[in-house]
Amino acid sequence: MAPSLESNKIVVIDDESNKNLLKEEEEDGMLFAMDLGVLVALPMAVKTAFELGIFDIIAKGGEHAKLSSEDIASQIGSINPNAPSMLDRLLRLLASHSLLSCSSLPQVTKDENDQEHELIASPKKNVYSLTAAASKYFVTDDDGVNFGHSLSLILDKVFLESWSELKGAILEGGVPFVRANGMHAFEYPSVDPRCVKHVGGDMFESVPNGDAIFMKCILHDWSDEHCLKVLKNCHKAIPEDGKVIVVDTMVPVLPENKTAAKVAFKADLLMMTQNIGGKERTKHDFIHLATASGFSSIKFVCSVSGYWVMEFYR
Repeated sequence: MAPSLESNKIVVIDDESNKNLLKEEEEDGMLFAMDLGVLVALPMAVKTAFELGIFDIIAKGGEHAKLSSEDIASQIGSINPNAPSMLDRLLRLLASHSLLSCSSLPQVTKDENDQEHELIASPKKNVYSLTAAASKYFVTDDDGVNFGHSLSLILDKVFLESWSELKGAILEGGVPFVRANGMHAFEYPSVDPRCVKHVGGDMFESVPNGDAIFMKCILHDWSDEHCLKVLKNCHKAIPEDGKVIVVDTMVPVLPENKTAAKVAFKADLLMMTQNIGGKERTKHDFIHLATASGFSSIKFVCSVSGYWVMEFYR
């Protein structure tokens, strides 16, 4: 007797759909691997655009400005006849990552009556504008500040050379920056004429008194031992009702694929290559630093763009 449909489940296997799904997954994996191979192009393109002043040039054109590579080339002082073509290739990469917006305009010519006519046979011209989301952070604000300065520092050849020593540091020991440059990252500015003038002081010896002490992106440069020295000095420098305000990146305990987590893990590896004992920390790590340096409590106030604002109470 044949089994009834009511008492049996019928499983339909679509081999073609499965094959297409596997093919899509394999292609996505291959493209991801290929993207890693050319990943350096994006940050270096952003650095170049910042150093050429491209974001500021577009911003100065007004809120709805749309500039072609020819427009931009005419404002950067280039003497290279190929600059417009080279710029267009750079700009379209930025646009593909939403750092700029790109649209096409027909190329026109004027007749003897000064009337414009579209050149049908000519390719359309790309024009670029700022995006509300990301490009604004590379435009110089009223205080003369933008994120491009930090990006240029991180991508400076002095720091980039450290990455070539990461493998050696893992196998043989040492700090990649020291292996590449022969000195600690905090010693290097004294021999580079591009760097700022240093003001005397040693936070490991003492910290000036104050009702509150603010430290942003300081602790991640140092080992736990160094951080405890600094925090203990801060503890001595504030009154009973004082506090130390710490702003730093925080890494999750387990890997995550959220943007904030990716930035934190990349920053952690950056700290490992540049500084002795430098690292990004977990929430538990900060609690340990607070209690071990004598503070009675720590408050995690808020998180802004991947940075945590923490208050250490005496």
